[in-house]
Amino acid sequence: MKNLGIIGLGNAGANHLKSQVDAGLVNVVAVSDSDSSLLQKVADEFCIERRYTDWHDLVADKEIDAIILATPPFMRREMFLAAAEAGKDILAEKPFGISLQEARDMADAAKRHGIRAMVNFGTRNLPTYKKLRELVQSGEYGTPRWIWFKYFLVVNPKIFNPPGWFWNKKNSGGHLGENAGHAFDLICELMGSVKNVTGITATLPLKHYAESLESGKPDIENLGVATLEHENGGVTVLANGSVPGGEWGMSFDIITDDCVISVKRDKFITIQRDGEEVLNYEAPFAWRPIPSGSLAFARFLNGQSEPDDSIASCEDGVRAMQIAEAAYQSASTRQTASLGNV
Repeated sequence: MKNLGIIGLGNAGANHLKSQVDAGLVNVVAVSDSDSSLLQKVADEFCIERRYTDWHDLVADKEIDAIILATPPFMRREMFLAAAEAGKDILAEKPFGISLQEARDMADAAKRHGIRAMVNFGTRNLPTYKKLRELVQSGEYGTPRWIWFKYFLVVNPKIFNPPGWFWNKKNSGGHLGENAGHAFDLICELMGSVKNVTGITATLPLKHYAESLESGKPDIENLGVATLEHENGGVTVLANGSVPGGEWGMSFDIITDDCVISVKRDKFITIQRDGEEVLNYEAPFAWRPIPSGSLAFARFLNGQSEPDDSIASCEDGVRAMQIAEAAYQSASTRQTASLGNV
């Protein structure tokens, strides 16, 4: 059984830790966080003996085989490069860095040092999207031609309060970079390569926008719209943003050449053909991307991947960031950005 270390014990890291301890697929032997009181609290709760306030010490621990990076995006590149050089296998939370260059640096490091690495686009391994992949790949419901996609992050503190770093682009990569990565990754799985992106961004006067930012001013959009032209001639229109309430998660319609496949809030799939409902599926649960991706990584490490597991590679992380940067470029120049089929 592999020995695992986790860096970062905030919301994502704590979710990874609980998932791994409960599942018992790996030995969680060490944790790290710069907040010593949080480190002690979480490590005590899960009886983890090795505790590092300096993440370098966890990376240097020779008994650790693999590392989960659950730190804020702006910290991820340095940690990934160090862990790769130390020969550790890595699960990196999304986004894969805060820029396309950072993502490429990490992908190159993984290849150079011959490690196994995965980006936690955990939605791939939610029951809904495993089922959707099965339905689309069956060919029974036609070929996807275009998608209308909406993905909203509810920022009402009563529901979810994003960490302060989220609202600064230099720390998060922006809404389209940090939040929409799940969507870009899924869209490419469904529709294939993207060759052109047209984007527009806006910062609208919405309640709860950037309330968790204690100092400074937010500099990311709370709405991003991206139109993706795919190599196969298909089109996707994505709207991603912060909302003060309402639906949480991803909802979208896939229009095939034969019917309409509708996904609602990461849990429900319905298929309409010729005005009649021909399929109605409800998943056992909806939004649990962190544990779903975390456990897929553990199975991947042990060579026990399930047939319907989907492992997001470093190249997949690079692709999502390339689409996000193209959308930002287009929004800035008011011109379509060409990607050359990523």
